[in-house]
Amino acid sequence: RTSRDGGGEVAMEEVGKHVSKDDAWLVLFGEAIDVTQFIPLHPGGEESIGAYLGKDATADWQEIHRPEHLDKHWQHLKKMGKIKASGGLLSWLFGRIGSRQEQGPKAEPEATAESAPQVSADDAAAETAADEEVEPVRWSAEHEADLPPGGMFDLQELARWDGVNLPMCIGICGVIIDVSSSNNFTP
Repeated sequence: RTSRDGGGEVAMEEVGKHVSKDDAWLVLFGEAIDVTQFIPLHPGGEESIGAYLGKDATADWQEIHRPEHLDKHWQHLKKMGKIKASGGLLSWLFGRIGSRQEQGPKAEPEATAESAPQVSADDAAAETAADEEVEPVRWSAEHEADLPPGGMFDLQELARWDGVNLPMCIGICGVIIDVSSSNNFTP
């Protein structure tokens, strides 16, 4: 099998270019696979495999096939490479956070005496406290008592886990992630 393995990464856009019976690729388990030689041999017929050319067929493949089917027909398949990650939500999120940190604080236009708002001593003290960097709360076993019953978070509950009073957590696609140990997230 390893002699037929493709090296490197392949973009989904590239897989999408190989959709004919004479040049047929699809994706299984994150791998681009050339199935051109296998199409006439496919037990379900050419049309059934043809519907997946240029696409990720993993989910539907798992519903119909067993893992040994790949091993049985591997001599007619050619692995072209791993599918290049498109980045997804986490890469986008970390990219935005990283770019904000690299830019530093935004410069504000200088205020003139006429345009400067009047600040009381109490406001100045509160602003000074807000400007001080807050040390984020890190996860420890004592925080388990603060978890909601059954571990079910709603938006209101998730808002409590802000890194100030409780460790910072974020919700992505229904999964709660503890990011309290990350320097990319600040309270």
